[in-house]
Amino acid sequence: MVFIKLDGKFNDNSYLLDGELYRMKGNLAIYVVENEGMRVMIDTPSELMVRKFIKKLKSFSLHPIHKIILTHSHFDHVQGVGKLKRMNEEVPIEVMASEKAIVNLKNPDIMNKDFGYDVKPVENVTPLKEGDIIDVNGLKLEIFNFFGHTQDSIAIFDKKNKNIFVGDSIWIGLIRKRPYPSLYLLILKNPK
Repeated sequence: MVFIKLDGKFNDNSYLLDGELYRMKGNLAIYVVENEGMRVMIDTPSELMVRKFIKKLKSFSLHPIHKIILTHSHFDHVQGVGKLKRMNEEVPIEVMASEKAIVNLKNPDIMNKDFGYDVKPVENVTPLKEGDIIDVNGLKLEIFNFFGHTQDSIAIFDKKNKNIFVGDSIWIGLIRKRPYPSLYLLILKNPK
């Protein structure tokens, strides 16, 4: 695993941005993959942090967002979808998630009760399944089922840059007495 700095570009197409979950730095990593003017966000910040996050996107010339891929249906990864869609006036955002996540996204009541949050339903989600390819103007992102953390977790593989975005499916916990971002990126040295 390679550790990279929050809030910056780390290869030709990919950015790591701090989602500041609970208003704490280093608690939620959000990725933006860009190619030829199209931008895909992997997971979202909290609804509370969306306005600040859009300013951050603009500072990196990453606004507007065209697609959001949700790695799983937990509140800390999906809470900002509605507000991001409302504040992304220039283009409509396509939201994508595992076909297994759709029920939870449309009906978040059970998770709201479990986590103590009031996440609004996420409607009009494009279902993803293993093997699907998301074309980012020629850059291909492949979807893999990555069950473990949840039964609706997916990983997103960018073969060109040798990155795989795995959501909370790999959890290290605290490193050096500091919260570690809850979204992980694996950079593969020799993928087949």
